[in-house]
Amino acid sequence: MTKTRYVYRRSNPFSSGSINQLAMKVTGAIGGLVAASAVPAAIVPSMSSGWAGFGAALVVAFGGAWVLGKMSPNAAEGFLIGGDQQWALQRRQDANDPSPYVQPVLPGP
Repeated sequence: MTKTRYVYRRSNPFSSGSINQLAMKVTGAIGGLVAASAVPAAIVPSMSSGWAGFGAALVVAFGGAWVLGKMSPNAAEGFLIGGDQQWALQRRQDANDPSPYVQPVLPGP
């Protein structure tokens, strides 16, 4: 009678497949972060701040993710995350800075 040998197959959790997906998401996030701030400012410089800037950043984030989704879903997800992060950073910065349209009330003479 022959003895059956059981072979235990070990797997590497950091195989090239998972690292490749993570790298694509990180690259897409960096691209989305840069594009959501640079594209609106390059098209119309006045759209880099205020409500128009917020809307333009979201349009770039969702539009870029939609275009990238046809090529690489992982890059598209990263692009959307990066673009949304830029939008949130822009909102936080504008919330902390006083609006240039609001004039301070100074005491009269």
